[in-house]
Amino acid sequence: MTDVRHARAVWERLDPNDQIVVHDLALAASELRTVVEIAALTGLPDSVAREVSIRLYRAGMLAREGDTQELAVGAIPRLFLPRELAQVFRRVQDEIDAGDLSDSSLRVLLEMLDDTEIEEAATIWGIRVIPGLRRRGDLIGQILRQVASPERIARVVAERSRFATTIRAALLDAGEVARSRSARRSRRPG
Repeated sequence: MTDVRHARAVWERLDPNDQIVVHDLALAASELRTVVEIAALTGLPDSVAREVSIRLYRAGMLAREGDTQELAVGAIPRLFLPRELAQVFRRVQDEIDAGDLSDSSLRVLLEMLDDTEIEEAATIWGIRVIPGLRRRGDLIGQILRQVASPERIARVVAERSRFATTIRAALLDAGEVARSRSARRSRRPG
């Protein structure tokens, strides 16, 4: 699960105690921890940390040291949040911490995307991308120039799914597109 959209959906379904464990393990140094150490890290009682750890392990979100080996009798399992999951859940947490961004400029929203998402967006807008060879800032600037044209927006939306066309129509009907354009104009200096 490295797709941030999927991670958001999983995060929403997690129990609050599960969220605490995932959050704290994602932000902590990546090291192996016993259930008691997870309890100390999160501030949860040992019994709750144990229940949560078992639940997350069974869901495939926590891994155990020597996961493919049988645990010796009396051995204490040492658990960790895999690096890929830690990264994606840190991103989800960053988005939560950022709060409501509905009044943010498109540039700010684009800056929040990772490199792969920027390159994907650039490709959608007709910008030739050679992965890893174009700077983020250059791609963001080109995307912003592309979205400045209502005709280009209509063309790109038409090339997308019917769902995208429906969303654009709803935004136009609600006046959201016009409001965002006038807000951009009012923010321009001079």
